Amino acid sequence: MSINYKDPYFPKLKGEYKKDEEILLKQIGQLPVMKFFEGWLNYTFKKIDNEGTIKFKEDEGSGFIENKLILSEDRRQFISKNYLWNGIEAEFDDIKHFLPLFHMRYKSQHSFGMAKTYSKCFLFLRGVLDTKNLNKLSIETSGLKLDLLKSNSTRKLDELNQHILNLLDDLNSSYKDYEVDLLAEHEESKKSQPKYLQTYNLINKEKFNKNFEEIYSKLVPIYFNESTTREDVKLIFSGGIKSIIDSIRWMQNPNQLHYFIKHLNDRDKISNGRFYKIAEQLFVDRNGNRFKNLKNNNSKPEQSYKIHFLVDLF
Repeated sequence: MSINYKDPYFPKLKGEYKKDEEILLKQIGQLPVMKFFEGWLNYTFKKIDNEGTIKFKEDEGSGFIENKLILSEDRRQFISKNYLWNGIEAEFDDIKHFLPLFHMRYKSQHSFGMAKTYSKCFLFLRGVLDTKNLNKLSIETSGLKLDLLKSNSTRKLDELNQHILNLLDDLNSSYKDYEVDLLAEHEESKKSQPKYLQTYNLINKEKFNKNFEEIYSKLVPIYFNESTTREDVKLIFSGGIKSIIDSIRWMQNPNQLHYFIKHLNDRDKISNGRFYKIAEQLFVDRNGNRFKNLKNNNSKPEQSYKIHFLVDLF
């Protein structure tokens, strides 16, 4: 089969190994690996447009606990009419064309680096390396033929994995030569990898914005660690599921966090259900440990009036 180099969707070699390696890894990272297929689906739709057509249901059965992804009708049509599969198939075809060019261009000079890169691709496609932390989501699938989409994608993944194994064999190498090191690197990188967490939905955002500087000065460093930035505070009260790298350190006792969150809810400042569970995801204690069973840390704190004044600003 001839390759049309003028095809605008066909990835072209840049002629520099590092740049072309980056292209390959980026392409591989965009594929729907089965272990976190539904998280990938959300990620893909967010790339297609960023206008809020993806909605997260926030109720007792979903939200950040089960992270149930609810698709809008146009996205359901996008799947049912095979537009999504056509895009997936095109991604696989791009890689199928790119890999032999990459291999022939660099194998004599960069065989060691290529073997490690191929091993990384192979482990990602097997679902061992989750490069975007996407395996935390599930999707509302009623009426959608996702099984066929998944089986077709699995077949393509198997074909691509076999192709990569053949390339490794051509380099007289195996992914097992690099697996331990790659997994160790992956575990290290996960420490700074974002988590997708439910944040608090404010009922009166205008009041929060108007009083923000005073809110921030009362929260930091008395309740929130001194390293907490203004952006950190705004993020946890921004609403919806957001990408968060570091949890906020709560510098007071657990019962004070309980009282603060409960008071926000009781005074109609936030609209979330499961508000204690959200706090357990967003906050850690002063030593960096997760809160557990925050709902039952319900003794009234001393000087609770200070929390009253703080909540009044929201």
